[in-house]
Amino acid sequence: FGPVTLSDGTTATLNKIGIQTFLGTPVLYPGDFSGVNLGAKINTAIASLTSSGGVIDARGFVGAQAITSTITVDKPVLLFLGAVTITGSVSNWFTVTSMLIVEGQGKAQTFLTQSLLTGTVFNIASTSSFILRDLRIDSASAQTAGAYVALTGTGGNANTHSIIEYCLFQSQWIGIDMGQTAA
Repeated sequence: FGPVTLSDGTTATLNKIGIQTFLGTPVLYPGDFSGVNLGAKINTAIASLTSSGGVIDARGFVGAQAITSTITVDKPVLLFLGAVTITGSVSNWFTVTSMLIVEGQGKAQTFLTQSLLTGTVFNIASTSSFILRDLRIDSASAQTAGAYVALTGTGGNANTHSIIEYCLFQSQWIGIDMGQTAA
């Protein structure tokens, strides 16, 4: 699909799932919300959305940023990340129980760095879709446990309705864990 215009007038390139889900939903900017770091601002923005979800546009954040507490995604969210290096110091960066699409600016522009020896960046504990595109995830040191992406939702949809493309994973114990919890 080509570029589409979001409700705030910005354009984005989305796949079929994104177009069907997010056209007509609000576009929020984490800089407009309270929080001690980018992670807290994203979490506050998501919490302010209705159950229909929306777009969180964090492309305005550049350079070194942090996630120090878990971000809860409990409604459909399209998260745009810009030219940023985000360092996380929490066991689960994102706990996802609804659809989540994360769009970076490319493997040479959007970096997620886990600073813990164990932990999971995206814990997909849902039956919804997960899409991760155009970013790099690495670790500050060699991991001893955890995964960058853990697809553990019951019912199997997290495993069968997920897309990970144009990403680079480095220095992790497990890049993608497709284990499933008991139904």
